[in-house]
Amino acid sequence: MFSLLPIITLFFPCHSTTIAAAFSPSRHHYHHHHSVSQITKYTTTPITKTPTKSPQPLQMGFLDDLLKDAFSNDPNLSRNGVDGAIDQGGDDDDEWSLNINTNTPKTKVQRRWLESQQSKPQQTQQPSLSKLGAPLSSPLLTNTQWKLSLYLTGVPDNDPSSDLYGSRTNVSLRDRKLGLGVNLPEEATGSVLLRLQDGGTVTIVTSWFGRRNADDGDDDADATSIGNEEEESNMICPPDISGQWKLSDDGRMLRIGIPIRGYKRTVTTRGTIQKIYWSSQEESTTQTSTTYSIPEGMIYGDVTVGYGEAGRLCMLEERGEGGGVLPGGLLRVEKKMGVLGASSKMVPCGRFSGKIMD
Repeated sequence: MFSLLPIITLFFPCHSTTIAAAFSPSRHHYHHHHSVSQITKYTTTPITKTPTKSPQPLQMGFLDDLLKDAFSNDPNLSRNGVDGAIDQGGDDDDEWSLNINTNTPKTKVQRRWLESQQSKPQQTQQPSLSKLGAPLSSPLLTNTQWKLSLYLTGVPDNDPSSDLYGSRTNVSLRDRKLGLGVNLPEEATGSVLLRLQDGGTVTIVTSWFGRRNADDGDDDADATSIGNEEEESNMICPPDISGQWKLSDDGRMLRIGIPIRGYKRTVTTRGTIQKIYWSSQEESTTQTSTTYSIPEGMIYGDVTVGYGEAGRLCMLEERGEGGGVLPGGLLRVEKKMGVLGASSKMVPCGRFSGKIMD
């Protein structure tokens, strides 16, 4: 038996060392051929660490140079606040003058617009009723008498959008609280004189369709004398049926339920169907009609109430889209819907305005 002394070389990152190791064969190896393990050499590259820099603190005010002159005054303006004002100088300052009667030439459209504005009558601006005074209470409204002007539009019996022709409507100026295609009548459909009684009941004094032939001066007359002159057949509200009224908790909104007779109106629209250009037939004119109706029963009106001028009770008037004045009260009626009228819904059927009677 003999021993083999191999030489093992170990490589380290910084230096190399040679180590001699003696191996003795095992007692189980009796063969003459002995295997020698091979040593694999690995070379490791030295790792160099770069020192990291600490983050720099946030520099505040880095936009001061850009914004320091953004809000500064014009150096050409006078330090005197009166002399440096924009509106100083009067009409002699052509740059800021708003006088429309200048000698600058105007286009044809501008001249036509100025002529239309000058031809309109000067309307006196009335105080806005959008913000009334202190809220009301039920004792204040009890035993008060009101005249209501009803502007009825009705509820369409079928969908107006399914008609061949629809009524012409300005989408920008239409009343959005009413249905699409519904136009509010210019004059009141009817008027009713009523009294708010104690316990939330409404007594119909008198009512009539359309405008009265007499002047509007009889609005302040006694309700009894007016009622005796009217015939029951010409009344829009039956006098023998009582209504209801209720004031909201905040004292701003008044709801009035009044009985009304059946109301129906028919809106007819006409249109022309043009033939194709190779046809020899003449153009045909067709028409469609839609029925708007209110069933006989109760209609309900909601309106904002409050104190007006000189402590007078009044009802709110709304401002329309085009700048006009609309009646402030909205009328609704209960409409049966679904199979066999299983459900109901309150739908708008017009507007109304109110005036307290002395």
